[in-house]
Amino acid sequence: MERVAAGIIAGTHEVIRELLELEFERELLGPDPLRNLPTRTVPTGAIAELIDRLHDRMVANITVRTRSRENWRTDPQTYVHPENDSPEVVLERAIAMLADGGHLDGWWNQMPVASALANGTSDRRAAIDLARMNDDRLELYELKWESNSPVYAAFEILLYGICYVICRARGMEFGYEELAPMQAAHVRLNVLAPAHFYDGHSLAWLEAAIGSGYCDLAKRKIGIEGSFRFLTLGLGQERLFTFGKDAEAACGGAMLGPAGEILRDAMQGLRPLYDEA
Repeated sequence: MERVAAGIIAGTHEVIRELLELEFERELLGPDPLRNLPTRTVPTGAIAELIDRLHDRMVANITVRTRSRENWRTDPQTYVHPENDSPEVVLERAIAMLADGGHLDGWWNQMPVASALANGTSDRRAAIDLARMNDDRLELYELKWESNSPVYAAFEILLYGICYVICRARGMEFGYEELAPMQAAHVRLNVLAPAHFYDGHSLAWLEAAIGSGYCDLAKRKIGIEGSFRFLTLGLGQERLFTFGKDAEAACGGAMLGPAGEILRDAMQGLRPLYDEA
């Protein structure tokens, strides 16, 4: 997912920095202001307060009362340039190819969430990497391989999860009430990455705090369950696909190549980073 600094997300990174105390300002400022978040723990109550403040800021950013027809679409986006070598883009499109070819049930990708809500042209690049319906639970995923950090990824999917709450609460106004994602009884936010992405990070406290705070927000605002997890994708550090053309060859046909089969099996065996209570 590409970080969006304006539109409905505008000002949210500043809210996050304020909660994490100004003495960390030097670390947090820069081209990726969430990249180097402190590794210390923050009380669960402070994260819950942060989630409420982020929600209020995002609501205040909304100025347009019409929707983009692209928001919350559920069709896989499979195109990738043959020479694209971005690890996350190529992996995401490979997963979409598996879904589009019937090898993974219920998955889609690049789901826009906020296009044109803050103004007529804002947030067109604000999209959730991966999503799926699992019975009545909507699963939203921030996919990572090597960029940024687990904490960065957690806050990014949290922002999009808050956007879901806002859009569902105002579904009739925005014309979203009949869309499939808006029928879920539970929305779960996930960071999905290979195990090596989490090396050196102690994140159980953050998982619990975001999960508790987001659950509370979802119940209060839209009357459904909410949760959050860090998930591991069972792949090693070596990439399955170097370029987009490799993903297409392995995952784009009725018969999967060896790398496509490995990815399919990994996606069917996602595991939580921490044991569930």
